[in-house]
Amino acid sequence: MRNWLLAVSVLALGCGDNSRTCGTGTKVEDGVCVPSLTCGAGTIADEETGDCVADGTHVCTNGTRFDPETSTCQIDPSACQNGTVLIGGACVDPTTDTLVDLVEGPEPNGLGVVEASASQAGNITVKPTGAFVVRGTIAPHGDAPDVDTYVVHVDMPTLLEISADGVGGVAAGFAAGDGVDPDDWWRYGIDLGSDTSRRKVYLRDAGDYLIAVGDVRTLFDRATTAAPSGAGGTGAYYLSVSAVALPAATAVSVPSTATASLANGEVAFYQATFPSGMHRVSVAMPSELAVGAVATADGHSAEVDGQPAEVAVNVAGSRLIAVDAQFALGTGPVAFTLAIQ
Repeated sequence: MRNWLLAVSVLALGCGDNSRTCGTGTKVEDGVCVPSLTCGAGTIADEETGDCVADGTHVCTNGTRFDPETSTCQIDPSACQNGTVLIGGACVDPTTDTLVDLVEGPEPNGLGVVEASASQAGNITVKPTGAFVVRGTIAPHGDAPDVDTYVVHVDMPTLLEISADGVGGVAAGFAAGDGVDPDDWWRYGIDLGSDTSRRKVYLRDAGDYLIAVGDVRTLFDRATTAAPSGAGGTGAYYLSVSAVALPAATAVSVPSTATASLANGEVAFYQATFPSGMHRVSVAMPSELAVGAVATADGHSAEVDGQPAEVAVNVAGSRLIAVDAQFALGTGPVAFTLAIQ
């Protein structure tokens, strides 16, 4: 796994010796050394886009977003304002009596995710229409992070739209997975620039899944190092879970290669008809700020940091292929290449 926040210093020869090795503060580009992207406090470089993005060391709340250019929190026009929270893709008043379907259960309730606890925070029911809404509290105990884990059941492959909006000092994030170990299948919603995280998650098979809510710094640590260390802030959150229709899948042939961009928080779907024999489906996502992932509707999934994520298909017939990111730290689209062999 990449160490996202560790700057590595390498002793190297300077430019001009035809070695294609550049000195400190420079990098190779088209065979020559050019200045590297320099980012300010609280940001990290996205070498793919040339932008500086939030690194999670500064957390903005209450309708603001971290501005990489000034390293300060600024009003976010797209964020919910005036005490409203994000529910089902809309800003609503959280004091509405009928808004909340479930209140977080007694602590500890991490169900083994980060917390060494055996209890869960509650059960989430996916509604035919509309959002299932949970209200909970993040209250770290000293340096120990607080994570609340809910269980959700689906009867078929399902695309969920999930958001977690922090209130009163919590920058909320979430993770959806099928096991408690960091190496199990997980998808993370971690927006390091604001107090609200959102994304779509494709549950590729029927069964029970976990949705864990915590401070974005706690979940960022878990996603990138598998060892959470940041306790984060204290406050409330509103978790919204909605089932949404799958977008039309793009037809691809076998074999083939497709290059596209994935909008932030989205899932791309492809449909392929496989002849008999062994085939491989892989996704390469070169961004330094994302981990690419691929899944097929028969339950196979893979995500590999820094290398193509690959699954095998050995049953003839039509297969739905889902491409997304295990997590993405930037706010813009992420380029990827899907290869079917």
